[in-house]
Amino acid sequence: MSKRLAAMLVVVIIIASLLVAGCINIISPSPTPSVPTPIPTTTHNPILESAASELMSANPLGWEHYAKKVTWNGGNSVTIFFIERAAGNYSAIPLAANKTLMVFATTQDAAKYIDSIDKSTYLWSDRPFDRNDSAIPTAISALGVPSAYQHWYYIQGSEPNEKFGDIYQFDNIVQLNTDWELG
Repeated sequence: MSKRLAAMLVVVIIIASLLVAGCINIISPSPTPSVPTPIPTTTHNPILESAASELMSANPLGWEHYAKKVTWNGGNSVTIFFIERAAGNYSAIPLAANKTLMVFATTQDAAKYIDSIDKSTYLWSDRPFDRNDSAIPTAISALGVPSAYQHWYYIQGSEPNEKFGDIYQFDNIVQLNTDWELG
């Protein structure tokens, strides 16, 4: 056996014996705090199903939606993607929109989820809940004024590369919007 291999074997034996004796503790990183996730279910949440249907069929005044897609992420989370442009104005910059809605077990879980999001580019909106806000699906605004409501938003860049988004909390429902110009 070479001297080098023998020396390495001795070091391994010493470390192993110190570990067994409890003289060396291997420090493991502390666990990452858990972030709540939507309630796992096999059937679609009726409020989200109604909101997704509304977002897929709606054409806001002066806009038309196309290239629509709905993706269910379990029964209590849905993502709606579409591209919209000014109706009849094919030279206008089209917008892509990605909207995700999630239902959590509790209002506190929804708030914890929002707290886990990096909001360094967001601004807090101090406007109170407005059931006529066109960004909020009717299926959610019809639930009434939420006891827990948050709205964060951001706007980045300028035309033709503007990007903007929202984070909403309506009690135990969270809505994430991201929109960007396709210029």
